[in-house]
Amino acid sequence: MSSIRWSVVIKTAPRKRSYLEAALDSLDRAGWPPDEVFLSVEPGVNVGTLPAVKKVVRNQRNPGCWQNHLSALQFLFDRSAHASHPEGYLLVLEDDVQFAPGLRAHLDANPPPRDGVVSLYTAAPNYRSPEGWHQVQLHRPIRTYGALALAFLPEIAGRLLADPPKPYNVEGTDHWVGRFCQLQGIPYYCHSPGFVRHLGYVSTMPGMENHPQKNRQAGPLWSATEKS
Repeated sequence: MSSIRWSVVIKTAPRKRSYLEAALDSLDRAGWPPDEVFLSVEPGVNVGTLPAVKKVVRNQRNPGCWQNHLSALQFLFDRSAHASHPEGYLLVLEDDVQFAPGLRAHLDANPPPRDGVVSLYTAAPNYRSPEGWHQVQLHRPIRTYGALALAFLPEIAGRLLADPPKPYNVEGTDHWVGRFCQLQGIPYYCHSPGFVRHLGYVSTMPGMENHPQKNRQAGPLWSATEKS
C-alpha cells in the first residue's frame, strides 16, 4: 500500500457558531490527528480549548477567504519538504468540514489523480456516476462550488502562488482556483461520492451571513463501512 505525504492546514475565521473543534475531531477520525495539522487563525478566534495542533499561525488581519487561502497555501509550501517528495499533497481546509472516517487510508490505497487540483469535497451539482474521480468542467460557469478541502501537488501549488488570478479579491476562492486551472490547462477533480460534508450553512463573508450556499451543499458522502 502506498503512503501519501500530507501537509494540512485549516483556515479558521470568526463565526457566530464555531465548527472548528468538530472539524478537528472528524479529521482525526479520518486519519489526520491534530498534532499533524496546522491552524491559520484570523483575529477574533479563540483556540485555547482546542486539541494540541502542530502549530497555530495567527494572522494580523482579516483579508478575506481568497487571500487567506493563498496565505495558508504559501505557509504549507514554504514549510514543506515536498520538494524532495513530489508525490505529497498540500491540503488547505476550511473550518466547518466533516470528513468521512477512514478517509486517509482509503486515499493511500486509491490515490487521487496526479495531474490536477483535487477537491475532497463534492457539491451536489458536481456529483457524477459511476463512482470515482471526475473532472469538473471549467467553461462558463466555472462549477467548482466550494473550496472546503483542496489538495495541491507542490508543483501545482507553486504555479498558483506564482500567478494567482485576482490575488487582491476578498472572496470567491473556489471560483479563482477554478479560473487558475482554466487558464493554466490544469484539470480540477472531484470524487463521487464526496469525502467531505459542509457543516456550515451560511457564509462568513460580511453581508452574506444569512445567504444560504445552496449550490455548495454536499452530494452523497462516501463511507468506509459501505466498502467493507
